Amino acid sequence: MFSMGKKRSGLAVALVFLVLVQVSVSVPFIVLHGIAASCSQGKEANFTQLLTNLSGSPGYCIEVGNGKRDSWFMPLMKQTEIVCEKVKQMKELRQGYNIVGRSQGNLVARGLIEFCDGGPPVFNYISLAGPHAGISSVPLCGFQDDKVIVPQDSSWFGFYPDGAFKPLLSAQQTKLYTEDWIGLKTLDDAGKVKFVSVKGAHIIMADLDVVKYIVPYLQNQPSFQQKRFNRKTKETLRP
Repeated sequence: MFSMGKKRSGLAVALVFLVLVQVSVSVPFIVLHGIAASCSQGKEANFTQLLTNLSGSPGYCIEVGNGKRDSWFMPLMKQTEIVCEKVKQMKELRQGYNIVGRSQGNLVARGLIEFCDGGPPVFNYISLAGPHAGISSVPLCGFQDDKVIVPQDSSWFGFYPDGAFKPLLSAQQTKLYTEDWIGLKTLDDAGKVKFVSVKGAHIIMADLDVVKYIVPYLQNQPSFQQKRFNRKTKETLRP
């Protein structure tokens, strides 16, 4: 499970797939958007609909407050509390659901998994360009061309040592991983984590990558139980 303790906040780059519970039936999914976005925004609504069309599973973009403004100014734990109450109230999710997080939305997703007591179970968590280890700079005020999440490896829980900006540590070299602060090592040792990199700018994915690397986790099939992946290798994926 995830804990948001001992964690820097920030923005991010690649993809991380975490399988929390094995599931062999089609289940709904929710999308949690990033900062300065909203569910009513065309790209978020279109992305949710695209995943629904491709997977055959019903998808829902979950909004917090007024979306764009609150994504900037509302504390993340408050956002998490709001989303928690919403998923509890949705009858469509009562038997369990999957999460697709986009950028900052992944911090809400992790809070939802860890702190939403009494909520429906989460089967698969798909993290797209999440700032899991924080950011070291804000270039605008992963994805191989991401200029939002710095360093890009933050999307894979990689970051710098405390108090330094070199060397860049892989996820497996960080205390967060080796001391298993949030259960990432436990999931990884069980073969339930896959690190993926795709070409593109921040949260911009080719449709072929969506079809190949996201849709299978949302479809009516056993998730991740057929094979174990090399947990130490960062696989570079091409369209």
